[in-house]
Amino acid sequence: MTALSDIELQSANPEFLNPSAHVVQKTKDNLTLECFTKYTAPMSMEQATSELSTWTRASGRPLPESAKIDIFNNLHLINIQTEDADIYSCNVTLNGRSITQRNILIVYVPPAFTKQPQNVKRLAPQTARFECDATGEPVPKIKWLKNGEELILNGRVKKKSDSNTLVISQTVAGDSGYYQCLAANDVGIAVSSARLFIIASINQPSAPTDLRAFTLSSSSIYLTWKSEDTNIKAFTIHYMPSNGGHEVQTVVPNNSVIIEKLLSNTSYTFYIRSYSGRSASEQSEPVQQATYEDLTIDQGMLDCSNLEVVMCI
Repeated sequence: MTALSDIELQSANPEFLNPSAHVVQKTKDNLTLECFTKYTAPMSMEQATSELSTWTRASGRPLPESAKIDIFNNLHLINIQTEDADIYSCNVTLNGRSITQRNILIVYVPPAFTKQPQNVKRLAPQTARFECDATGEPVPKIKWLKNGEELILNGRVKKKSDSNTLVISQTVAGDSGYYQCLAANDVGIAVSSARLFIIASINQPSAPTDLRAFTLSSSSIYLTWKSEDTNIKAFTIHYMPSNGGHEVQTVVPNNSVIIEKLLSNTSYTFYIRSYSGRSASEQSEPVQQATYEDLTIDQGMLDCSNLEVVMCI
């Protein structure tokens, strides 16, 4: 193949051999942006050197200090940082003819904590809180785990609506353990752990026992339970759909209650806690009971001699 004559060189047009790039990299990575050109006719190396090639950024900022351009005009970005995100243009001029190829670089950043949970010690039933927050690109999603398993955020255990702070109210001994804040995005995961230690009060009452549930209708369930303590001031009833949902809490002074306004044909999980003037008990053993569709039980059936007529567990 013979080199182009000077006259033929006049008609040589630059063309890009490689396609433009749209790249997502994480910080500290290395990246090569290519700028290969070809021509409609062959030319000698001496003639090819008459080509003028430059790299520029759409932001107008200079190339990163660590950037290197090799003899083939490829741009090498070393140890990429967030400020390196930009549109990088390879500009080629030959015989007064110019072409430009734009390459988009998006830089993602793995999660990094700005707040981390700290160890907490509380007396039951005091409230415990764990703070956690993280930065990153994309913005990390944060979830909470307890002893390595994802927490069900409901009822007593909630995440504040305006932050990632975990709030555990009316604590019981069973809340003790290791809580992990997990922050994750497309390019990384970060985990920070803290321990919660709940100290049971010497005045803590016993947990309610013999919790039983009876279906009354498509929207109501009757609960009854026993308490071994005589100084109980109130009981809290906690319930939610067994397949998940919002936990509801209500307070009653006696050891029985009718829970109303439930969904029809739905299974619910219930548990009870007792409160003395000084402390709260652990929660009772939970029970499950389902409502019916369009079924109503006469309230007169709720005497001791007739309870066996109603489905119970």
